[in-house]
Amino acid sequence: MAGIAATVLERSDEGTLDPVRFFTGKPFLCEALISGGTECAAHPRPTGGPPAHYLTMPGLESVQELIQSPVDNEPPCRILAGLNRIFPIQKYLAHSFEPQQVLTKAFHAWLESFMSKQVLARFGLSLQILSATEIGHELFYELPEANAIIQFGFNDFENVYFPLGDVLKTYDEQHPGLARYVLQMLSDCPLHIGTPEIIYEMISYFCWGGEDNEEVILQERYDEYLEMGESEEDAREAAYETMVVRYAEFEENLPEWTFQRSGQSSTYSGTIPPELKNLRQCHIHWKKRKKLHYLYPDYVFPGIVVSLDQQGYAFSCDLINRIGNDQIQCGADYYFTTLAWPLPIHNSGEMQVVFREIRQTLEYFSACMDFLFMHEKEYSDA
Repeated sequence: MAGIAATVLERSDEGTLDPVRFFTGKPFLCEALISGGTECAAHPRPTGGPPAHYLTMPGLESVQELIQSPVDNEPPCRILAGLNRIFPIQKYLAHSFEPQQVLTKAFHAWLESFMSKQVLARFGLSLQILSATEIGHELFYELPEANAIIQFGFNDFENVYFPLGDVLKTYDEQHPGLARYVLQMLSDCPLHIGTPEIIYEMISYFCWGGEDNEEVILQERYDEYLEMGESEEDAREAAYETMVVRYAEFEENLPEWTFQRSGQSSTYSGTIPPELKNLRQCHIHWKKRKKLHYLYPDYVFPGIVVSLDQQGYAFSCDLINRIGNDQIQCGADYYFTTLAWPLPIHNSGEMQVVFREIRQTLEYFSACMDFLFMHEKEYSDA
């Protein structure tokens, strides 16, 4: 792919964060999820509580063996027991009595049972199970009390190009309103896909204090410089220099209907083409959920950009670079397209609810990606 995407927030191996997991070695899907910023050193946190020397795997009749180990095996054993309620794991127990190894194989197989094979093969994904003391509290604003955290996301920015301009134009000509609905379905995915709307909301959050544009924050900066004794002209110039992104840039590079908050539609009653039926079904099921358990990191950027054309793609990548570099300068860590789920390992019923939400989330994400793969192009050939 052309250099435009390849330079998005390139990471350094120096100073990255590699959280300790219940199990050792590589995560299930790829290398460990890392946080950006070469100035941010890793500070591993020890696990809490005394080790359980004699444990059985609760609820698993085939492994009622005493496990003698200096490692605290209770969390992985309880997680295995909870997973076994919705995904039989007996065949994985035949190969090992080591809970951490069984947990790795069982979760990998569980994901493969419902996620898109193409997604698993194409992307660098990481699933980690962390104890409550090992989760990156600095990256999650409010963490509820939980015995464990399941964290799933991208290792890095993915260099893939999905120009949707032509197909969305065709959709709207044949089925008025469908183009907006398609973008809305992609934007609503809890695992962030960088549609124009998601890119816009990212800029609003990081640069404009959640406002529609920079006017409010610009006025605040202007007033601050006036109070410091600057002239009106100098205060205005200084305030503008602090703006990382301006709304006018969106107007120049993206059609307003693709990102304006008032322009999106979450409903559509027209005909759905066959290639969109699975995505629509996943979207409908997701919107019906009455309670959600996942958490967003405080600093999370889309790991994939979806655009209408090359101009929009280059602009979106540039914005991710600007915000990411700004965070690095501040010494902050960040993630690409990541969610975390608190896992109450002592409550089997609640664990099953969390597992079902994880599955529904990843099925929805897979449906989004299966649609996007139909329209993938090489950036240089577009």
